[in-house]
Amino acid sequence: MRRKTQEWLESHFAGKFSAAHFCNHYTGGMPVRKSEVCSNRKIQILIEDSLIHLMESKATGVYGILLDQPWNEVPESRELPRGIERVKTWEGILEKVKQFDG
Repeated sequence: MRRKTQEWLESHFAGKFSAAHFCNHYTGGMPVRKSEVCSNRKIQILIEDSLIHLMESKATGVYGILLDQPWNEVPESRELPRGIERVKTWEGILEKVKQFDG
């Protein structure tokens, strides 16, 4: 999965990211909390499709970009917390990254 992800990022977003960090949630290795990785590596922005990971990371001061997916919808009566923004496309992600002033 790591190799495929890195190839995909390079083919679609060459030079746009300084690094991609993997937490072993799907590889069978020892999983690491994404909030820990962000905190330890002083990461300011987390791009994620899991609202749970973003909520945990937000608690450490990370700005979250939530890629819209059916499994991360929230009821209309509930807004996303401040510091987490939903986008529908990778182009939307790039726009949010450009606007980030952290």
